Amino acid sequence: MKSLFSQVLLFVAGTLLIASVQAEGLKPNEVVPVLGGEAYSKVARISSEPGVLVYRYVRENETFEDWTTAATYILFRQPEVGDRPKSVAAGIVSGLQSTNPQAQYNLTGNEAGTKVFLDFLTWPVDKEFMEYNVYRLEAGASGEGVYALQISVKFPYVDNMSETQLKEVVSLRNALIKQADQYNMKSVKKMLSDRYSAVK
Repeated sequence: MKSLFSQVLLFVAGTLLIASVQAEGLKPNEVVPVLGGEAYSKVARISSEPGVLVYRYVRENETFEDWTTAATYILFRQPEVGDRPKSVAAGIVSGLQSTNPQAQYNLTGNEAGTKVFLDFLTWPVDKEFMEYNVYRLEAGASGEGVYALQISVKFPYVDNMSETQLKEVVSLRNALIKQADQYNMKSVKKMLSDRYSAVK
């Protein structure tokens, strides 16, 4: 596991950029995330509940069913969450705890509550893998809802992690949060807003 974590940490240590084309009515393939110098150009709209728009990006040589790292852009425009990132985070945590009661999570943010970070380590019932997720949730302008960036990394399931392995998970967490915090969301927000208007 150590070598796998080392590879993941080297990967996320690179600057996370966005390759974007400035055009009216941005499309998902014009706001491609670049992680560690590698473009995540394969994109798909993920089915979701009403009022939620989701686009997931994976490596060109991976599939949406079997990926190791993914970046996901999400727009929540639901009356029950309004422009409140903490309300979105509460919904994600509720879903997490219902599928994996053992999963622990961290929730931080600015004092105004307009920008929130949620992160957690989880795994499926069959323990086929572990997945670390970091969400950056931030309020749009009044009535725009909540915009989100999700970065997810999968790796083999480990039972009873050693102290070294736990430190590697902490290092992975810190690297992902740093990446999410430095992410330029301007083009992402425009694309999500444009697409929401086009597809609703």
